[in-house]
Amino acid sequence: MLGVLMSPSFFAAGFFLHGLRDLVHYNGSFGARVPQWSIPFCAAIDRIKAIMLAGLFLVFPAA
Repeated sequence: MLGVLMSPSFFAAGFFLHGLRDLVHYNGSFGARVPQWSIPFCAAIDRIKAIMLAGLFLVFPAA
């Protein structure tokens, strides 16, 4: 919501924080049963998306 209402930069921050959530949520403490390979993969993909979006926002700032 913040990315829509305030600043598109919050999209990049949200993806980065979602990658951290992947690492915490999928450690088994919440009962989520996922393949072990998907944990670092999903976290890495979220970080890559965050870096790409942040780069786009730096090159093409919102008007």
